[in-house]
Amino acid sequence: MFSNQGAFFFLLQSEDGDLYKVTIEHEEEEVKSLKIKYFDTVPVASSLCILKSGFLFVASEFGNQSVIISSSCYLGLTL
Repeated sequence: MFSNQGAFFFLLQSEDGDLYKVTIEHEEEEVKSLKIKYFDTVPVASSLCILKSGFLFVASEFGNQSVIISSSCYLGLTL
């Protein structure tokens, strides 16, 4: 989960490796909108980590143990 002024998002991965960005915008305790957007396809991961430098670290279950994808422009991160 990543939080940013009135909104936060999750990265979810399907069993095929597709990544989805789920954004929830809220005001106080009321949800204003829920958006689901296809992000990318990466190897199936046991862990996903968004780094402060704006990269996404993917700890792959099979094959290469780490894949680094520049994601700051895609995720809209303002850290």
